[in-house]
Amino acid sequence: MAVAFAAAGALAYYRVSHAMYTELERQLVEEILLFDEVYQAGGQAALVAAVHKLESPEIIGKRYVALVDANGVRLAGNLDVAPAYLNLTRKIEVVPTREGDTVATSGKKYATVQLVVGRTTKLIDITLRTLIYVLLAAFLLIFIGVLFAGWVLSKQSLEMLARISDTLEQVGRGDTTARIGVMRGDGQIDRIAGMIDHSLGRLAALTASSQNTIRAIAHDLRTPLNRTLIRLEEAAAAPEDKRDRLLADAAEELHKLSTVFDTVLRISTLETSFDQAAFHDVDLAAVVADSVPLFESDFAEKRQTVEILAADKPVIVHGDGQALRQLLVNLLANANRHTKEGTKITVRARQENGGAILEVCDNGEGIAENQREAVLKPFTRLDASRSVTGSGLGLALVNAIVIRHGAVLELGDNKPGLCVRVRFPD
Repeated sequence: MAVAFAAAGALAYYRVSHAMYTELERQLVEEILLFDEVYQAGGQAALVAAVHKLESPEIIGKRYVALVDANGVRLAGNLDVAPAYLNLTRKIEVVPTREGDTVATSGKKYATVQLVVGRTTKLIDITLRTLIYVLLAAFLLIFIGVLFAGWVLSKQSLEMLARISDTLEQVGRGDTTARIGVMRGDGQIDRIAGMIDHSLGRLAALTASSQNTIRAIAHDLRTPLNRTLIRLEEAAAAPEDKRDRLLADAAEELHKLSTVFDTVLRISTLETSFDQAAFHDVDLAAVVADSVPLFESDFAEKRQTVEILAADKPVIVHGDGQALRQLLVNLLANANRHTKEGTKITVRARQENGGAILEVCDNGEGIAENQREAVLKPFTRLDASRSVTGSGLGLALVNAIVIRHGAVLELGDNKPGLCVRVRFPD
């Protein structure tokens, strides 16, 4: 029995490890393809600029990229590449960083430069280490059960382990929806199965989020990239008196693209980060009072009225003050941009049942109930919003901030209009 369990655990470990590294390799290939599109559209200068955008300290530890010349000198990026790796003889290679982490890397050679992209293997290492721990714990529990309960308990334990093994083998074959589920009894193996299910669920969610974001970026940014390329081609062929205007249009398109990339990276960071170093007590009532005046001219231009329902006392939550201000700014911008002239907008922060609530409501057209979940995903724009400037990232960023704070986001019917409500925990 011990030998059988060890074999099943080794198979499960191999299957899960192989599946995760295969998925990581696929993500690296997709990221290289995105950079390749930048290179094909704008050459080496555009590639250097794109890589520079990923040098932010907030990104280090999650995503890595480096652009080096033929002599191994790094031109841009946040990854220190070992000279021995510059030959790019392997599809994927794990290299260490200065911070002591390991990064799975892949790359591509161009005429005069080499691109290397990487993703941290921290999640894979933690998952595999957890898998080893739970398999070892299960082995010990089964062994003790065999000693004290005989063949009856050993048979029951083997059935449970077979279910765990089958599920992990399914995951190893690429079925990220496979789960162990609820098992009979309340022993240690049942709790271990719950831990594995939780880990697999988290891994599946992160994988799906990464896939959806990459697909959305590739789909939604193709048009502005093509538009920018056309502007540059027109500028190259235009008379000098028209060239500056065309170049300015191209620069504006690139600025919009940069903003979109920054927002996508911020959403990704919020969804995967558990660091609460920036958290402190924040007064939501003060956030409302500071943020609403920023849109005074925008509301006045559309003859929209804004009512602030002041709280009797400070509405304190524990969170990131800058992120909470960004949340409210996005909600106010959406209310201003997606409602008609003369709309009334109400902003309120209040305490309720020990928790805090932040509301931004309007009496506009609202959002249909069957579309409310969709608008929280990146790059989703409803038909009614197609004529309005935007990228479809506003509510996605709001949702990421809400999740980061352990809060709940509700999109309700204001009869008429939309009421966006954020419920913060006690």
